[in-house]
Amino acid sequence: MAAVPGMPRLSPAMTDRVPAAGETTLAPRFSVAALAATAALLTACLWIVSRVFLGLDFTDEMQYYAEIAALTRTHRFFQVDLFIQQLGYVLLLPLFDAHAALFPDQSYLIVFGRLVLLGGYIAVALAFWRATAQRAGFSLPARLAATALVLAWIPFQIFSPSYNTLSYLLLIAALALWHRGHRAESRRCAAGIGALFAALTVSYPTAGLGLWLLFTIDTARRNRGHAVRLTGFTVGFGLLLGAVILALHGRDFIADLRTALQFSNALALREIREPDQLASLFALGFTSWLFIRRVSHGVAWRTPFSAGRPTHLVFIALAGLAMTVVVLVWLAEQWLEGLRYFPAAVVAVFLMLLAGSISPAADPPADARLRSLQRGVLFGGCAVLLFTILRWGTGYFATAVWLTLLCALASEVKPADRRAVVEIVFAGTVLGATFAVTSGNGLHNFGVGAMAAAPFLALYVGQLPPASSSTRPSRIAALTVSILVLLQLVSGAWHPYREEWRSWTFRPVTGVPAFRGIWTSPVKLEAVQWFRQLVPPGAIAGQRLLVTGPQPWLYFIADTQPATPMAYMHFSAGLRVDQFLAANLFRHGEPDAILVPNAVPLPLHAPLGQWMAKGFSIDKVALPTAFASDYQRMIRYDVANEIVLLRRRPPR
Repeated sequence: MAAVPGMPRLSPAMTDRVPAAGETTLAPRFSVAALAATAALLTACLWIVSRVFLGLDFTDEMQYYAEIAALTRTHRFFQVDLFIQQLGYVLLLPLFDAHAALFPDQSYLIVFGRLVLLGGYIAVALAFWRATAQRAGFSLPARLAATALVLAWIPFQIFSPSYNTLSYLLLIAALALWHRGHRAESRRCAAGIGALFAALTVSYPTAGLGLWLLFTIDTARRNRGHAVRLTGFTVGFGLLLGAVILALHGRDFIADLRTALQFSNALALREIREPDQLASLFALGFTSWLFIRRVSHGVAWRTPFSAGRPTHLVFIALAGLAMTVVVLVWLAEQWLEGLRYFPAAVVAVFLMLLAGSISPAADPPADARLRSLQRGVLFGGCAVLLFTILRWGTGYFATAVWLTLLCALASEVKPADRRAVVEIVFAGTVLGATFAVTSGNGLHNFGVGAMAAAPFLALYVGQLPPASSSTRPSRIAALTVSILVLLQLVSGAWHPYREEWRSWTFRPVTGVPAFRGIWTSPVKLEAVQWFRQLVPPGAIAGQRLLVTGPQPWLYFIADTQPATPMAYMHFSAGLRVDQFLAANLFRHGEPDAILVPNAVPLPLHAPLGQWMAKGFSIDKVALPTAFASDYQRMIRYDVANEIVLLRRRPPR
């Protein structure tokens, strides 16, 4: 295979030269690893297709669809929500406009949105597969398992078009294009990456700008002309999207955008400022730095442990023992302190990375035995770590997967792959930190950003060379990613977002056009029936409704237009956010009706009292205690035992 200018010399397994006598190659063969990877990919495909029809989140997911419905109806942003990330829906607006034309009553809205997202997952998985095919050297099991990992990760297990899912898909597409062709420095490659960066900046501004800056600096070190082209295409496509947004929204877009930025500022750094969150974020960053140093130089650094095989074995044994103690302490305490012991798990990863970074002895037989022992400690420790974190889903489990891939690669990375692996880890760390710092969810979002780079690391884990002439260690490495995929799917099924995990109990939703085609849990079906007693079909259809709580699904039940600056009403975001919402509660006019499903924060009492002073009628429905308890447990928000609907009295 001809060398590409500027591209590092590929390893023997990545070229078409004939290997030397006795040399081990990584030629693809349909083995146990290939069967496991195929099974992981098929399972991931079935899982993601099932998510189109099974499960329904009454909180965040309904917030996203309230934004989409408002944008489709008015072609304006920030009508029911002040989240700046809703700007990304401009990319999907033609599709939802077509749906609105076919179904004016919003029938099958949720299923349609999920089908759009499913199409995005399929397109990105195919782009990832093509990128791995065009860069020679990745075995079939590694490519299958890494593609399965792309499909297995759903941010927060909310399968709907949102800033998290859109940014995840755009990030993988950008990384795939960069990983495949950035060294070729073609104009077509620059245009594709620029378009993806522009779309990503609209969907998740900090992630898009951060990754664009990272890519531009990396490219400028090799070819400043190509970096200039990349910047030009990014800015050009960004201006085009900006012009479309301005044309849709109108001249007051800047004023509305300023209000949305003020709301984002009220939410910013809310979680990450906690001491345990900051400590965990620092630990994750230090782990990535240690990994990059180990991969770049072959060993982490010279230490007293780097002289002699017996010392190596003692150090690895001590590292394994310390890791086990840390994990056991963490398990014992997590029931009381929860995620505050996540840094302890990262400390365990420190020890595993250090164990993998120690250079082996000079004796080749001892080399092979030591490397096998190191990998056994690493894979065993990572398995323990994963199973302990399996208690939690979404972002924390994704972070555990990321750390496991780092530990697996810490044992050995081929010299030809070091630069690519370092760049991927650096990009994933920057993305994870960006998501964690700029999101109100804090450290929970580190995994959301890092998982965009995880499939690329998985490719190199599947290519780890054997520790000896035996193929067993390399098979273990190839099986690792398939196991991670299956564990990711188990975590997703076990921890659905504010939904029942026993999907075999689900039944179809009836009587709500937007929810047609969706199957959900008995508790939520019962919730539909109880709230139907308060708001019968057509009772307030088409009117402006304010729901003073985290129940945005009620807008679809009542077939009303949300009359609120925050369809989700972030009641858990603190006093500062509540005060901001109170000041902007009627920024688009007063509602025709107000539905009160739970206790109202104190700052909202004054504007609500002003509305009530003009006269209203009241309807109530009492909820059974058992149902209210089950419903609160599922959606994780309080609900009052008595739900109240206030309606404006008609003028006399």
